[in-house]
Amino acid sequence: MSLIQATQAYIKDKIEKRDAKVSIIDKRNFDVGDYVLLSYPSRPPSKLAGLYRGPLIVHRKLREDIYEVMDLITDRIYQVHISRIHALNLPSTVDRDELLRIAGIDHNEYVVEAIVNHRGNPRKRRDMEFLVRWKGYEPGDDTWESYATVKDLAALDEYSAAHPELNLG
Repeated sequence: MSLIQATQAYIKDKIEKRDAKVSIIDKRNFDVGDYVLLSYPSRPPSKLAGLYRGPLIVHRKLREDIYEVMDLITDRIYQVHISRIHALNLPSTVDRDELLRIAGIDHNEYVVEAIVNHRGNPRKRRDMEFLVRWKGYEPGDDTWESYATVKDLAALDEYSAAHPELNLG
């Protein structure tokens, strides 16, 4: 199997799995609070990106054909023509955490489930590393992240409470 065929098979599999979780429906009127996908103005930013960006949430209707939609990760608001907006038919099993995880993929961001270990000297915090478990991923996908990367995470607060000997504050 060539590299191109393997890549095409991988992308097809990912699209099928994504489409099993959410489906797009044709709709021409959106309410504030609806979750939507947004097509790119010309084409996706890379060959591996999906056809749509999102999910996003409808923030406000400006006119019959112009809406404001908000990015769930950055809270940035975009004014878009209705022709670029696609409604999302979400199963009841999809919660807000799952929506944020899906939206974070567009930004190459992932949700931290927990910090599960540490290494380094607690007296030199900037040299410490923490083993991060990513939400929706297996323990084999855990990664070591620097203190600077995790210092503002709620997961570090929970880990610190469970390990008071670290004296992380």
